[in-house]
Amino acid sequence: MSCIKNIALSEPLVEVVPKKRVISNINTFLDLDLYKVKVSDLDFAHKYQLHLTATDNVDALACWFEADFSKLKNPIKLSTSPFSRPTHWRQTIFYLAEPIKGILGKTLTGSIAVRKSAANPRDLDIKYSFHYEDEVSKVNYKQMYKLQ
Repeated sequence: MSCIKNIALSEPLVEVVPKKRVISNINTFLDLDLYKVKVSDLDFAHKYQLHLTATDNVDALACWFEADFSKLKNPIKLSTSPFSRPTHWRQTIFYLAEPIKGILGKTLTGSIAVRKSAANPRDLDIKYSFHYEDEVSKVNYKQMYKLQ
């Protein structure tokens, strides 16, 4: 089954994340001005810190987007956050190969890198990495994902 597990983990899932399952602060890793964005802005890397707000298993990282249409006559904000009303966009979930036991007050420190796939520019190659350490364990995690 390990060969299937590796394949399954290489592609993130698009699902609804219940807000009660979010156990860290939120970290914005890309902020674009939709009126000025360039194609070159869409390949990026960002360092992050996620401070755990509960003691629970960390089995995935979740991403979502928000779009402010502030220059409209009636400005609106589209949010796909787990803390907003659900939309058909949902959230993107990056499952970890093995869950880690997260401890309230501890921090995941890592980075995300996103670029268009060389094989298909409509796909994204995503690399997540992080370090987590507490009194019992030390984890260095790195995973490549393909978002199609």
